[in-house]
Amino acid sequence: MKECGKFGKCGKFGRCGKSGRSGRFALHALPALPALPALLLLGCPIPPPQNAIEDGATMEARLGRVADAVGDLRAEAKAEQVTERGPVKGLIYVFLRGPDRIRFDAMSPVDTPLAVLVSDGTEFALHDVGANRYYFGAASPCNIARLIRLPLDGAAVFRVLVGLPPLVPGAPSTVTWDGDGGWYVYRQEVEDGSFLEARIAPLGDELDTLAVRLVDNGGTVWEAVFEDRREVGGLRLPGHVRFTARDAEGPVEVWYTSLETDVGLPDDAWTYPPPEGIPSEEVGCGTAMEPVEWGTAE
Repeated sequence: MKECGKFGKCGKFGRCGKSGRSGRFALHALPALPALPALLLLGCPIPPPQNAIEDGATMEARLGRVADAVGDLRAEAKAEQVTERGPVKGLIYVFLRGPDRIRFDAMSPVDTPLAVLVSDGTEFALHDVGANRYYFGAASPCNIARLIRLPLDGAAVFRVLVGLPPLVPGAPSTVTWDGDGGWYVYRQEVEDGSFLEARIAPLGDELDTLAVRLVDNGGTVWEAVFEDRREVGGLRLPGHVRFTARDAEGPVEVWYTSLETDVGLPDDAWTYPPPEGIPSEEVGCGTAMEPVEWGTAE
C-alpha cells in the first residue's frame, strides 16, 4: 500500500513536543471525524468537513456568534502564575462581558477579597486590599495585567478567557485547511509585520479553538492554549486556559471550577470607585508600583 502522507508531521507550528522560535502548541483534542483513526494510521491527509469554511470573514462571523452568546460570564477559577515571589496560585472570581469588560476578584483561602481589578474598556481600577492602595488609569494592556498577568487589551482578554482567538480590527484574514492536523488555520496579517494565527477544529456544527498565538520577527510574542472543553449554557467553553508570553517570568494557568453564562451582571460591576480614606494613584505603562500580593507562594 502506498503511503499517502507522513504520520507524525507537526506542520508549520514547530517540532512535536518542543518549544523554539516558532512556539509550542500543546494540542490534545482533535475533531471526531469518522475516518480519522484510519487516516492517521495510514498517514493520509484528513479531508476538510463538508461545507468547509473558506474565508476569514465567515470564520469571524461564526466565532463572533459564540462571543455574543456568552453574555455576562461569571466564573470561579484556580489561577497560577509566576511572579517576583516565584510561582503563586490562588482563587479568582472572573466576571466578563463582551466585548471588553472584565473584573477579577482575587480571594483569600477564607473567601475574602485580597484585590479587585476592573475595566470598563476605557478605564481601569485596582484596589490592593492588603496594601491598602487604590490605582486607576487607562485600560491599557500593561494596567490590565497588574493582577492576572495577561498583557492584552480588554477585548483580547475577554476572548482568550472564553476560548476564542482575539481579533485585530481591520486586519486582513485568511482561512486554510491543515490536513495533517485536521483543523483550520485562521490567520490575520498586521501592518507591523506580525501575524495572529489560530488552530480551530470543527466538531460537528461547533468550532473549537485549540490554540492561538501572535508572532513577530522575533518569534512567538504570546500564545494561548485551550483544553478540557465542556458544555456551558449551550456553548463549548474551555475548562483550562494556558497563556505564555515571551517577556513573562512564566505561564499563566486558569482552571475553571465553575462557569455560568448570560447571568445578567449589574452595569456597575465594571467600575470601582476609590474607597474612602485610602491613598489613590494614577498609573500607566511607565509607572513602577509594588506587585499585588495574592494567592499562595510555592
